[in-house]
Amino acid sequence: MADIQISDDVLTIATKQAAATGLSLADWLARAVTETAAHQAPVAELLVDDGGFPSPRQHD
Repeated sequence: MADIQISDDVLTIATKQAAATGLSLADWLARAVTETAAHQAPVAELLVDDGGFPSPRQHD
């Protein structure tokens, strides 16, 4: 299960968009994330630091 935090303004917009498409808020958010992810270039390798956490910096 995922947990996201969004502002009240964004929640209001998302709720209206979900209602306009006839989807539940959860289904609309899942579809929005899936469609956005489908248009992203894949990352060849996720860099991980020495502690095993994702790292934006490449280490030697």
